Amino acid sequence: MKTFIDLIALTALAVAAAQADINITLDNAAQSGVPGSTLQFFGTITNTGSDTVFLNSDSLNLAGGSDFTTNDLFFTNVPVLVAANSSSGDIELFDATVSNPFADTLTTYNGTYTVIGGVDGGAQDVLAEAAFSVNVTNATPEPGYFALLGIGLALMTWLHRRRAQNQ
Repeated sequence: MKTFIDLIALTALAVAAAQADINITLDNAAQSGVPGSTLQFFGTITNTGSDTVFLNSDSLNLAGGSDFTTNDLFFTNVPVLVAANSSSGDIELFDATVSNPFADTLTTYNGTYTVIGGVDGGAQDVLAEAAFSVNVTNATPEPGYFALLGIGLALMTWLHRRRAQNQ
């Protein structure tokens, strides 16, 4: 019985020692965009633990938006592993496109980005999670737009009056 208890304690200790200490830091976790714009989310994946950690996959969830398009760049940009006490560097993790101006309410939508992996190549443990948000806003015309619109209307009015005087 003592051997069995020792085996369980040793297994628990090995699992605790093999736990990965991974942090995800997004450069700009709260971004705003107008319909049609693509928001790029860059970040750093840091391993503060003493073991090399394999980054096997990720999970990207953006709640509430009825017509967002997400482009997960995990397999394109994220390294296969992060050595002990090092980081991935600043990399683009995913994109979110606000694609439907009629379906998405002008509000903030929250999401989570999760990295999955572990100390062995086949591990599927949740290593870290980072929260982000997408704020859908109105497209505000630039001041030059109104100036150009005013000049165009004034020119059309002048041409219309000139034509009326000639007739």
